[in-house]
Amino acid sequence: MEQSRTAPRAGALFAVNMLVGTPKGGTFTFGELKADLRMAGFVGARLVLRGEGNDSVVIAGRRD
Repeated sequence: MEQSRTAPRAGALFAVNMLVGTPKGGTFTFGELKADLRMAGFVGARLVLRGEGNDSVVIAGRRD
């Protein structure tokens, strides 16, 4: 999701669905996902494909 959480449109609709259908549902921005990956021991997280729907791809490496 973009920082505003209103784009892309398909992601915003998915976020509303998650908020309505789950106790703590929502969506994440790339910055939030990158921070979570870093805390889990991953490095170099980057967005390699930004789709218009729910089809973005993020890659990261694992520290050993």
